[in-house]
Amino acid sequence: MPKAEPYKLTDGQRPWLLVRPRGSKLWQLGYEAGGKQNTLSFGPFPEVSLAEARGKHDAACKLRRDGRDPGTTKPDALAAKQALDATTVEMVARNWSAIQGNCPGLSAGSSHP
Repeated sequence: MPKAEPYKLTDGQRPWLLVRPRGSKLWQLGYEAGGKQNTLSFGPFPEVSLAEARGKHDAACKLRRDGRDPGTTKPDALAAKQALDATTVEMVARNWSAIQGNCPGLSAGSSHP
């Protein structure tokens, strides 16, 4: 139930669920890195289930054990995924165009100018 101020719901384990005054809910994890308190968000509930949030929590804990900051690692992983997605879309488009014969100079192995 939303209240006037944001509050956290927890079952004694991490992560917690932040409930905002308008009723939105967001999975979060607090951690310390470089002497500062940080908060990592895993996504909104119910789009991100408790099991998914706990899985992301476990991945963040592994990064911390490896001496890495999960808050700075996340954008790197996102950038890599976006690059992979763009490459995949480009490859599909090139293959489709080559099969269709719509672009004479475009083939699966050619690079764009």
